Amino acid sequence: MKNRLIRALVVGVAAAGLLLGALPAQAASVNWVDPADDAQLEVEPSEAALDILKTEVSSDGKNLVWRSTIKKLAAGNPSLSLGYMFSLDFNLGETEKFTIRLTEDPLNKNVRFRTDNAGTTASFTCDKCKGAINREGSFVTVTAPIDQIAALTKTSFPKAAPFGPGTKLDKLVSSGWRSFAGSYLRADDSPAPEGTEFTI
Repeated sequence: MKNRLIRALVVGVAAAGLLLGALPAQAASVNWVDPADDAQLEVEPSEAALDILKTEVSSDGKNLVWRSTIKKLAAGNPSLSLGYMFSLDFNLGETEKFTIRLTEDPLNKNVRFRTDNAGTTASFTCDKCKGAINREGSFVTVTAPIDQIAALTKTSFPKAAPFGPGTKLDKLVSSGWRSFAGSYLRADDSPAPEGTEFTI
């Protein structure tokens, strides 16, 4: 009787282990809020079309997803510009700075990956990234394959720390910009709270 009970417990534990092993990996995420009505240039008042209210960064192990909620995206372009640009900055390692940008400037509609490290500035098209500026829902979202971002970090800055599952990102900042045919004016910054870290 005792042996049968022990065998039953062992089988039950093994089955539970198999079941847990079969469960999908849980997505990691971090989010933060930003004060309303703080999107402005020095010479202009607050503009809802560029006012970031909340940002979320998440990962399922294959893709990095960034989403920012805007107070009220304009039906057309923000004032005095050719379109929107939204960006997500982050640090990899101690000081390595990278940016993912989504722009709808007529001359440059795409998702780009940018680095500015040790005096080296480089920008690349992230051709596998998917980005959208949703005016009706008033949010912007970018889905970036982790393997492509990993390759771009090494291409843009060969000394970059490894980028992949388990990597920690910090100094996260989302921003809203007006675009002017290839040049940009920042109107709102939404930094994550000091000390925030995100593990891919």
